[in-house]
Amino acid sequence: YFGVLLVILVFEIVAIALAFSFVNSSSMEQSLNDHFVDVISGGRREKEPWKQEEDLNVIYFVQGQLRCCGGKGPEDYAERHLPIPPSCYDNYDTQRTYIYQRGCVAALKEYVRKNGLSIGLVNMFGVFAEIAAMVGACMLMQHFKSAKKAGKNTTQA
Repeated sequence: YFGVLLVILVFEIVAIALAFSFVNSSSMEQSLNDHFVDVISGGRREKEPWKQEEDLNVIYFVQGQLRCCGGKGPEDYAERHLPIPPSCYDNYDTQRTYIYQRGCVAALKEYVRKNGLSIGLVNMFGVFAEIAAMVGACMLMQHFKSAKKAGKNTTQA
């Protein structure tokens, strides 16, 4: 049990470090923008159609929640001669003329910047909970060892 928790803890710490370095790098913006463009233009052809649709639904959800449109902006759709989806309009109302002008990459960066402390605290709580579970596992192992020794001593007498 201790070994499994240790492996999970190491992976979690590595993932946190990688996420932190990725969020603070310029490659994050380019990767996110490339992914947005890939998904809205039809996705990778090797993906199953249902998987492409699932990815597109995630993009639409993000656009609606963060009040943004495309990776860099609504021009991501216009440049590819694609209709602007309802998720880019205020309240999904395509009859209105207002389209979100902010790109979702900028919106995601702002979201992470605003909520980064909360995300970090939740992850740190998880790390501390795992460490507490590891300490508890060590204490339990020690208790079983001492109980086993005590049991041997009483049977020998």
